[in-house]
Amino acid sequence: MPRPFFNLVFLGIFLALFSSDGYPHRVEKHAEKKDPYTSQKMAAIQESYLGKIKPIFQKKCFDCHSRFTIYPWYSHIPWVKGVLEKDIREGLKHLDMSQGFPFQGHGTPLEDFKAIEKTIIDNTMPPRRYKLLHWNSGLTPQEKKTILEWISNNSP
Repeated sequence: MPRPFFNLVFLGIFLALFSSDGYPHRVEKHAEKKDPYTSQKMAAIQESYLGKIKPIFQKKCFDCHSRFTIYPWYSHIPWVKGVLEKDIREGLKHLDMSQGFPFQGHGTPLEDFKAIEKTIIDNTMPPRRYKLLHWNSGLTPQEKKTILEWISNNSP
């Protein structure tokens, strides 16, 4: 097969594959995803959050997951202060509870619920080094039950 013919065939295939403007996608109809969290549903979730869940989170989570940190007495020690600040920055990046529910960080209320549920089930919060100095910082079995019920009652 002569080289120029091969080049033309290759060029034709290349243009056919890569010059498409995606025409088939313009006529394709996609079903709209319905947001399970209507404003009425969000108002009910927020009300139950404020009544039952926020007090637990304020006591157990806000120091690292909100702008309302109450620093411990030892936070002025230079090395310790750096570790605390880093942990708080990381905590806020992952989940910021400062403005109520839905929280900042995960994106959707469902993602918030999934992340909190996984954290409770896996018992990964607070971190071990925090628990070493704050013995009562973990959630009690009753607090875990209350939060998991709240998630279950409000998840789609």
